[in-house]
Amino acid sequence: MSEIVDKFPKGFTQIPRDSSWSTMPYDIAKDVPFPLWFDPNNEIHLEQHRFFMYALTLIHLSGKYRESMDDEKKKIFDNARNLLDRGIHSCQQWWASKRPWYSPDMILRGLNEVLMASVNAKRSIPENNPDIRDAMELIMKDMLKAQNKIVLSLM
Repeated sequence: MSEIVDKFPKGFTQIPRDSSWSTMPYDIAKDVPFPLWFDPNNEIHLEQHRFFMYALTLIHLSGKYRESMDDEKKKIFDNARNLLDRGIHSCQQWWASKRPWYSPDMILRGLNEVLMASVNAKRSIPENNPDIRDAMELIMKDMLKAQNKIVLSLM
């Protein structure tokens, strides 16, 4: 092990760039480091990202109230968390990339799990928190707008 330094002398310092196994030089030139998962020129990717951010916000908000939840509400929250973990996977964005494949079914499968997670997150909030429940309803309305844009773009 001590000889490795002699066999491989120090070279120049490299600064890694944001990218993945699929990133091509033309993607880097366009400043799109993750084209299969978040291409700013792909409307579905933008709406998926918006949809996920809303869902993450809802789960985060409901998680703050977990200690004050009764056992039934905790089960609902835990289910929400499980659905979110299953639903936010890279496959749905990959299939939306159209590079080269495309699958509305895979996009919808992920969206549905994330939507179920969000509904359960809202359901888990104790009744004595009407302000949070109202805020979550507003977030859900915008979330459904993003979902609607995605679904309509798949047809």
